[in-house]
Amino acid sequence: MIMKLKEWITFVLLFIAASTFSQNNYMLFYEAPTGSGSMYTIASHGGLGNHKGAINGWRSTWSDIEYYTAGGKNLKLFYENSSGSAKMYEIDSDGTLGNKVNQTSSWRNSWTDIEYYSVNGHDLMLFYQGSTGSAAMYKLADNGGLERKIGATNNWRKTWTDIEYYRAGGKDMLLFYESSKGYAAMYEIADNGGLGRKVTETNNWRKTWSDIEYYRAGGKDMLLFYEKSTGSGTMYEVANSGGLGRKVDQTDKWRNSWSEIEYYSTAHKAKRKPNPLKEGLRKIKKIGN
Repeated sequence: MIMKLKEWITFVLLFIAASTFSQNNYMLFYEAPTGSGSMYTIASHGGLGNHKGAINGWRSTWSDIEYYTAGGKNLKLFYENSSGSAKMYEIDSDGTLGNKVNQTSSWRNSWTDIEYYSVNGHDLMLFYQGSTGSAAMYKLADNGGLERKIGATNNWRKTWTDIEYYRAGGKDMLLFYESSKGYAAMYEIADNGGLGRKVTETNNWRKTWSDIEYYRAGGKDMLLFYEKSTGSGTMYEVANSGGLGRKVDQTDKWRNSWSEIEYYSTAHKAKRKPNPLKEGLRKIKKIGN
């Protein structure tokens, strides 16, 4: 009887956790020329869910929008390369922007890609400058700004058109994509925040992807590929090896004017708060004993 109760409670907790994560995962579509955007929930199968709302009145000059976490909070970074300025906002529980937590006007105006990533539970930010093939990595402060530089390089290709942090098989990874050749390389992230071993590469991807975005759906790691020229999007599961798994969804009905697509979540909790799922399983284990 105890084992049946344990299995039933475990199922209920996992179901509640999966439902909560599904409801709290979003996709933002930003159109720079009009300063507008749309927010959607993410369905458990990996496609788009419900339309959560439209956005108007944003700057038409943001060149990069990045979801990240720092100090146990869900945050969103807006970067304007024409001025080297950036603003950081908290994300409210309903997925909308909350309070501004930080801002700066002293960043380089030459960054071509900014990417949040994580290693060993540490929140980090990668800055890449395509014109020089250089990159700098910073640890994030709890207030959402940069704390200190942890590494730098001048030896990367100058031709990367997209760099994306993702997870595969429980490991932290970085994906590098070069559109001119349809080439992609995936690396593990080393414990020091730099690149580790290359886990896979391919020369067979389309040369027309304008945005690649990592996201979570149904408890699985996913990658979204957006082709601006056709307004199409294709979603894949991520294999444990770090490469692509099965295709989960495809559409040809998106706008061909999106400048930025960004996954974000409100499911992240501060490290100091207990995890309800773990606490529940701990209690179940106690009952079982």
